[in-house]
Amino acid sequence: MKLSTNKNKQTRYTSIKNDFKNLLGLFRRISPRPTTKNGKFAHRISRRVGSSSNTSRLKLLFFRLSIFLTLTALFLFLFGILFLLAVISMYSRDLPNIDTYIEKSRNLGKETILYDRNGQELYRLRGDLVNERLTYEEVPEKLEYAILAAEDANFRSHKGLNMFGLARAFSCVAINYLRSQTTESCPGGSSITQQLIKNVTARNEKNFERKIREMVLAMRIEEEYTKDQILEFYMNILPQGREYVGLKTGAIYLFGKSDLRQLTLAEIAYLTGIPNNPEVFSPRGSIYDPEKSRERAKYVLDRMYEERAWTKVTFEEIEAAKAELPNVRFVDDEINMKAPHFVNYVISELDKEYKDKVPEGKRGSDYFRDKGYKIITTVDLSTQQLLEKILKERIESQEFQNQNGAQNGAGVVIDNDSGEILAMVGSRDYYWDGPTDKRFSPKFNSATSPRSMGSSVKPILYMTAFTKGYHPSSILPNLPLDQRPEGSSRQYIPFNSTRVFMGVRDHRTGRADFITIRQSLSYSLNQPAVSMINIIGVDAFADMYVKLTGNESIRANFTGPSATLGAANIPLLEQVHAYSTIADMGMYKPLKYILEIRDDKDNVVLDNKEVKRRRVVDAKFAYLITDLNENYATFPGSPSIREIRKTTDFAGKTGTSDNSTGGVGDIVFIGYTPDVTVGMWAGNSCGPEECPLKPTASSDRFIDQVYGYFMREYVKTLPPSRFKRNVEGVRRVEICSFTGNAASEDCNKAGGSIIQDIAADTALPKPEFMIEKVSVTQCGDKLKFAREIDKLAGLAEERYYVRYDKLFARKFLADQVYAYITDGLNVFGRLWQVPNPMPTAMCDIDRSLTPPTIIIHTPTPDAEYNTTSNLNVTATVTSNLPLEKVEVALDGVIQKVFLPGEAIELLIPSESLSVGPHTIQVIARTKQGMESTSTVSFKVISAMTPSPSPP
Repeated sequence: MKLSTNKNKQTRYTSIKNDFKNLLGLFRRISPRPTTKNGKFAHRISRRVGSSSNTSRLKLLFFRLSIFLTLTALFLFLFGILFLLAVISMYSRDLPNIDTYIEKSRNLGKETILYDRNGQELYRLRGDLVNERLTYEEVPEKLEYAILAAEDANFRSHKGLNMFGLARAFSCVAINYLRSQTTESCPGGSSITQQLIKNVTARNEKNFERKIREMVLAMRIEEEYTKDQILEFYMNILPQGREYVGLKTGAIYLFGKSDLRQLTLAEIAYLTGIPNNPEVFSPRGSIYDPEKSRERAKYVLDRMYEERAWTKVTFEEIEAAKAELPNVRFVDDEINMKAPHFVNYVISELDKEYKDKVPEGKRGSDYFRDKGYKIITTVDLSTQQLLEKILKERIESQEFQNQNGAQNGAGVVIDNDSGEILAMVGSRDYYWDGPTDKRFSPKFNSATSPRSMGSSVKPILYMTAFTKGYHPSSILPNLPLDQRPEGSSRQYIPFNSTRVFMGVRDHRTGRADFITIRQSLSYSLNQPAVSMINIIGVDAFADMYVKLTGNESIRANFTGPSATLGAANIPLLEQVHAYSTIADMGMYKPLKYILEIRDDKDNVVLDNKEVKRRRVVDAKFAYLITDLNENYATFPGSPSIREIRKTTDFAGKTGTSDNSTGGVGDIVFIGYTPDVTVGMWAGNSCGPEECPLKPTASSDRFIDQVYGYFMREYVKTLPPSRFKRNVEGVRRVEICSFTGNAASEDCNKAGGSIIQDIAADTALPKPEFMIEKVSVTQCGDKLKFAREIDKLAGLAEERYYVRYDKLFARKFLADQVYAYITDGLNVFGRLWQVPNPMPTAMCDIDRSLTPPTIIIHTPTPDAEYNTTSNLNVTATVTSNLPLEKVEVALDGVIQKVFLPGEAIELLIPSESLSVGPHTIQVIARTKQGMESTSTVSFKVISAMTPSPSPP
């Protein structure tokens, strides 16, 4: 049977083949040929075709040919189907599970959200994409119809492949290619399901393989998900320009509408038209063309009207929407984050901390983007907003501008117990939209940028000195010393802010040459501070800052003695951190900006609530500096500080920096309660050299003009608190005001007074070593050191002097101090001299051990006198040794004894002189028992003649 059948089939195919050959022969015979001269060619054709036998045969050939072509077409169709199935099978081997792509679609652009410590949203951490998710239930009918009309009108009826769209696209490609060898202007033939695949797989290349894979995946999706689910996935991945993805994202960031039902038909047309070419059609696109965007929106409206049978739109609605298109307004792209400078700080810290967890070229914060994490930060939004409000209002106030002229400001609040940043403001107004100049950079974070902290660094300097054996009443010179660094040839004489060296004066002597550390800090004097850093060393000062802040890199800013006056630029954040460590009695905590991180399943992936503390400074030293800061001289005159202290203890220090020409550069105040440390800065963004403040700018007034406005409100939210007073290792001591040492009898003898103060038990004031008892002698018109011979001669006396020159181990400074103490120095045209200076040299007067020299002036030797008048005796006694007495004798009888220093003049009455020879002797005796005698002889020649008696 089979063989017979095959034979019959072969016979039939052979017959068809032969017929086909005959047909071809016929076509050859009737094909045009050259015309002969006699015209017989046309006659032969008509004769052969016209025959009846040939006509029947031709009909049979056509019938058999049609059967052959039909069978051939069927064969080719079946072969094409088999080929297509084979190709699809080949490209379907390595396709992943479609659920993987759908899950990716669900998580596309899932934003990580930053919250304050109380759960209030601060900012959505945007990754490469911003995707506000929508659900199908949220989508209004007109929005759905617009998408379907523009992209896939047959979506609801096909099984994943839009055959009509594919045919249309193929026809366009074929025609355009034949015409111009290009296919660029042809519409896509992909269904919505295929477009979904293309977007979530992020494969945009145009090739045969990608199309086959899309088709296979599209059919799989249609089998596993409903049309509503597919449409929801699709609407959530439509690009809206730049990083914005999804129709709801576009509604929010382009039109400011989170409720899609509020969209107008014109806005819907824009929204659904953008995905076709977001770079051109979206206002967020890099090459946005408003006219082309509007034309695309009109196309969407036209397609809706063409499909009006199911889009249910009317001609009037479409025309009204077209008329509205030019008037549609897009919202501003600014994202109004809360606590913006703090949020940006958190992101920058995440960039550094998680750098090793992301691919090269990515930022550390990218580790959290698109993951839907919740980051609970340390900031307290109410405190943050109060700080923002005060800085903006007060710095912009006319009062502050008239006084200071600073255009910018910053502030930081840190919790002392935990190191948590409660508030951070980097400029007076992050969202400032008014006119600006170089003095004000709204977006720049001045709280984290190094600036001069002025004299607010001095408390940390003096606390460093306390660890080196000094105490609050240790004395420092307040003299115009040349404080140039070792090896420098350039003179460096720091001036106090008053431009004179008039510190706190002793109430008894009025001297202002040396003052205590407490007094120096209270009046924020510069020269004593620079003297202190030259005593303890710049490295020790830098070490202390590193301990207090935990920031090793800060050490590089400490390059010379001027560091203690603010030359070491330090970020406000680090300065507040250092003070916070002091406020917590020397306990360091790392700065903390995040409390907790949770993933999108609400699982805790980072718990950072634990407080990690370590002691870096002994509590007694921290307490000493807090005691000094609490009694800062500026505070008594500050209404703000008095108000704050009604409910809580408060300490702090101002800082004012100068520029190179002596102008005011920056003003700072750092203050702290037992609970929190608050620092504020005011200045100009362009820096103190280019943009100094007004000469009247003052950090003292800054307290009441800005700082106090915040603190008075803020302390109302804090519990009443007091600094710890009874600190182990701190004692009350009696100190000599002139030396800073333990008081003794010598203090009063040197002209000093006894004061009460506190000191650490490891740095108790030493016994007097700076008060020295020396022997001096009057040497001409000066007091000089007495020699042994002066002492033997009785010309020396004991006096007490303060040896201030012992303050410095460095000879260069010690020599200057000694010069001021002794002879004074002429600096800038003025003689600077310490009162009651110590002698500078030994007395050089000849004090050899020889008897006194006596010269009797009257009477003269061998002179003759009568008795008519009294005898005048005068003499001069000189001696290198102190005299005990000088005696004058008449004829061996002592007439008078003269004490040292008395003029030797004696009048002998005439009645005591008889006629005849007499002698006058002068005997001089020194205290050492040496004696000299000088004798003069004279004669009385007649007695006095009596006057006649009256008759």
